[in-house]
Amino acid sequence: MEESSLKELVHKELDAARERLDAAELLFKDGKLVDTVNRAYYSVFHAGKALLHSIGRDAKTHPGLISEIGFHLVEKGLIEKRYGTILRRLFESRETSDYVVGAVFSEEEVKKMLSDAKSFLRLAEKKSEEYLKKYLK
Repeated sequence: MEESSLKELVHKELDAARERLDAAELLFKDGKLVDTVNRAYYSVFHAGKALLHSIGRDAKTHPGLISEIGFHLVEKGLIEKRYGTILRRLFESRETSDYVVGAVFSEEEVKKMLSDAKSFLRLAEKKSEEYLKKYLK
């Protein structure tokens, strides 16, 4: 992929991550906890895609994203293990929020998910730029 196309793809994924996080925060303020979980996960999903693109990788599925992040970033020491854990936990919570009728999350649980999503996005914003510079040399 051309350098400009790759950078653009990374930036589009980060923009999508920011939009989902903004939506999650609005939903949280409105007391829509189950929907907040969905948007928080998709913020992390897009941030994770940006990270993968920044090292020339991609994932086609949600489990694939978790696997690729684990193998190419966590196991190689490029990001801390806790970020892989955040991705996996938010994925599991999102599945519950989407597919379990009557799913209930406490305000504290969801507040933690939002905090984790913010941390993951900050990491992706910082590291994806760093990795793009290395990958595109």
